[in-house]
Amino acid sequence: MLRSFWKTMEKNKMSTSLSQIKDLVSDSLNRLGKKYSKPEAVELVLATGLVESRYKYLKQIGSEIALSYWQIEVDTAIDCVENYLAFRPSLVKKCAEVSDTPMNLWLSADRERWRWALQANMVVAILLCRLKYWRDPKPLGKTTSQMAKTWKRVYNTEGGAGTVAHFMEIAGKHI
Repeated sequence: MLRSFWKTMEKNKMSTSLSQIKDLVSDSLNRLGKKYSKPEAVELVLATGLVESRYKYLKQIGSEIALSYWQIEVDTAIDCVENYLAFRPSLVKKCAEVSDTPMNLWLSADRERWRWALQANMVVAILLCRLKYWRDPKPLGKTTSQMAKTWKRVYNTEGGAGTVAHFMEIAGKHI
């Protein structure tokens, strides 16, 4: 019976409600602080999850290197800790409060802790996604095209398999 249920779910391509995800992204970023929650930031984080996983996958298909709907690699989380958060104790405290996680997670380089946190706590992934974009010195774009270019440059990177056209195709339908 359960197997039949899951086959039906997959066949119908059921996924999480985009409006509910948007509410969670918006609420999480607002709790982090106004400077992190501008409308274009909410839209870019929402679009990033849509493009990266279509809000269906918690592990990258094939390699399982990238985790959460936002497909964040553990190395990315640790880089954020070691090269950004380690120098911002008030932001560490805020990330812990918003995600309802211990402060020491946000200072940890423990790969297994991050692997679990990224899969088990959507707010952790939302915050890391936002911080990845926040660390970029260029302003966020306001149009879908500008967001696509920012995503490619900052999030997917020049060496990544994603393209601006792919972002536009997926996110353009919903954003």
